[in-house]
Amino acid sequence: MSLPSEEMKWLNYYDEDAFKKAIDVPSNMILWDRIESKLKEYYDVPAIEYFNRIISRDDFIESVYDWTKIFKELGVEEDDVVPIYGPFFPDIAAMLFALNIIGASGYCLKLAIDKNSLNEETDGCKVAVVFNDMYGNVKEVFDDARFKKVVVATAYDSMPRPKKEIVKFISNIQKLKNGSLIPNDKNKFIWIDDAKKMLSNNSDNLKAPFKANRNFIITSSSGTTVGGVVKGTPVTNETALSQLAILDNSKVNYFAGDSCLLSFPPTASTATFCQFILPLDRGMSLLMDPRISSEQFYKLIMTKNPSVAIGTGVFWEVFFLKLQKEILSGKKVDLSFMKMPIMGGEGTTVKALEWMNKILKQCKNDYGMHNGYGMSEMFSVLCVEKPYIPMTDVEKEKPYISVGFPFPGNRVGIFDKDGKELGYNEKGEIWIQSKSIMPGYYNKPELTKKTIVDEWLRTGDIGEISESGRLYVLGRKSNLIYNYNDLNIYSFDIENVIKENKNIKDAIITQMPLCDGNTAINAHIIIDENSTISKSELYKQLDSAISSRFSNIITINGYLVHDTIFDYSPTTIKIDRNKLSNILSGYERVNDNDLIEEVSYNFIDGYYEEKDNNVKKLILRQ
Repeated sequence: MSLPSEEMKWLNYYDEDAFKKAIDVPSNMILWDRIESKLKEYYDVPAIEYFNRIISRDDFIESVYDWTKIFKELGVEEDDVVPIYGPFFPDIAAMLFALNIIGASGYCLKLAIDKNSLNEETDGCKVAVVFNDMYGNVKEVFDDARFKKVVVATAYDSMPRPKKEIVKFISNIQKLKNGSLIPNDKNKFIWIDDAKKMLSNNSDNLKAPFKANRNFIITSSSGTTVGGVVKGTPVTNETALSQLAILDNSKVNYFAGDSCLLSFPPTASTATFCQFILPLDRGMSLLMDPRISSEQFYKLIMTKNPSVAIGTGVFWEVFFLKLQKEILSGKKVDLSFMKMPIMGGEGTTVKALEWMNKILKQCKNDYGMHNGYGMSEMFSVLCVEKPYIPMTDVEKEKPYISVGFPFPGNRVGIFDKDGKELGYNEKGEIWIQSKSIMPGYYNKPELTKKTIVDEWLRTGDIGEISESGRLYVLGRKSNLIYNYNDLNIYSFDIENVIKENKNIKDAIITQMPLCDGNTAINAHIIIDENSTISKSELYKQLDSAISSRFSNIITINGYLVHDTIFDYSPTTIKIDRNKLSNILSGYERVNDNDLIEEVSYNFIDGYYEEKDNNVKKLILRQ
């Protein structure tokens, strides 16, 4: 049987020697060595634009070396880990490279991290960096005596005047209101303006001797948090340089002189690599703005005109809904400047992608949406769809979108639960081999052993590979709903059946463990705006399709209709599935008399119970 990981058909869409070049990674070099040379090579291109302040590449290099000296003065040493809590600012960007020069690394902490995890992940650290407006989230830990110095960053540090004074005033008012003021201990808590006064003229011994497999950064994005366990994902100099070598041979639309929108926090590997390191390496300017919201995302794209912009599926959906309203109002919109709009995170539906690309065409954009896939464990990116490469008839019939052809330097396979590799168009777990894979989770060797086995990264994602080499990601392995006699039914399987109905725009399946040991399956749906069918008829159609597809194994206990989009989490920028799972009322179903009845639940000691104890039909908990 032909196996995708052996044939690697995706390489047909790259240069003949692309794979060989992609694995040719320089040794005895830190990441800053490469980035500094690239900053100097494209000296005439601004490095960063931050609230209308232009920071040149020379100024950014100077800032990096300034922070190298400051961290030395603060006592940061080789192999130290410096926790960083907050969004991207120009000084935060410079700090990451400064720590790289010293031989230390920044640990960009998950913004929604709990106290226990924060304590555990920062064990042994002595210097930290915190965004002042978010200090209240970490004060119980950062106040501890083990932290000798805490650098306080603010959104207004690099802003031009008079905006700096205005934002500073507003920030101080907010801090007074929420009681999250930084302690008045100037020996420990050092504001950036004061830190820069510590600069010395001593430039001796700034750079640490090279050490193999030393960390550049540790990220902790949403995808690395499973079962409440925060898993930091280290990026060594070698893995970062490997990812750059891979992208050098991958034909992505990152061009010198263009700009890239940087609006996500450094905790996300996508932001750190795709929106920060890669653009600087390619001679691009960073349009930096730490405000994260779908509204701000739309505004920045429409006013700053970035050639590269990355958003989750829900961010892009909000973007195109707003854009559609503008077009319907008669406004002429030109999006030809966007050479690479990239969709990551949870992606979107086939219908939604077609709708987005249609609007892009209307707005003079021929590049199309680039759907991507990556993981923190491999420093972000594995592949990005190339919309200009036609799909086969089989690919066009798939009920989920493609995330493209794996980049050169990556070996990808689909495996069953026994570790046997599957063939084309067969569904299983995605495994990856690459030089850009992390050496292991930060201080979690047991979890590492389960994730990296025989040089394969077991992603925990279910997918398949088409015969042309395109990768399709269906959902998480943990989304298993039913398993019996090797028959696996995942939540995304049910979602795809629901989304096949022309009246449905989107669907999310959630589960509720019940007190009696059963599980209620609920469907959160968004009805297409052009639908004219009654809800009772729609529910019957969906019930019939699900019963037919899954041989009466699966039954939806209740449907809940949402408006135009699902709510998203402000920290992950993805659909908030936890929030959906915790909704207890508002569900509906059709009873035996073809009437709609309401369904609601009580929450009792970690389990749910349907009110009136009238559960229609449930599968057994597995």
